[in-house]
Amino acid sequence: MLKKLFNKNKDGNNSPSGITLPDFSRIDGNSNQEATVGKWLVKVGDYVNKGNIIAEISTSNFDLELEVYESGHILFIENTPDKILYPGDLLAIVGNQGDTITHLLEENNQPFYTEEEGQIMEGCLGEVKLFAGSFIPENWSLCDGKELLIDEHPDLYKVLKNKYGGTENHTFKLPLIDIPFQLNYIICTDGFMPK
Repeated sequence: MLKKLFNKNKDGNNSPSGITLPDFSRIDGNSNQEATVGKWLVKVGDYVNKGNIIAEISTSNFDLELEVYESGHILFIENTPDKILYPGDLLAIVGNQGDTITHLLEENNQPFYTEEEGQIMEGCLGEVKLFAGSFIPENWSLCDGKELLIDEHPDLYKVLKNKYGGTENHTFKLPLIDIPFQLNYIICTDGFMPK
């Protein structure tokens, strides 16, 4: 049976939260701290509740189930095959869709998008793209059917209206596009207005 292990984010903020590899020596006193992700049980974009198991972590002596402390969407996972991980290494980020996570990636030297290396991915409001990244770009959201308030997204509402659901004059929904691969359909939520 797998041992269960909780791991809090470093900075204690509610959103977004970086989930790091814990120190295993407190479990069995073993000085060998190397581990690998045996299996991810979530993918980027999935919603998880506090206490959900998100990954199986393997060491030379035992396997662990990694649980989350906070509810939210998975915004990033360390998905490099066979990568050797050490205590403190970033495994995942949980937060709200649209949260900026570049600071957490930079703090942990992740070889992904950073503000210095990349730029904001521009788009047309309501534009949908297939995206293979391990994060959700700024100004974009997953096509997960999420309900939004019209007052908070008036320009996007002008484009989508209630085509995908919602309550007239109060809320509207993003399209729901689910595919069985580790790819995501994303929609531009803050961009230029189409003509």
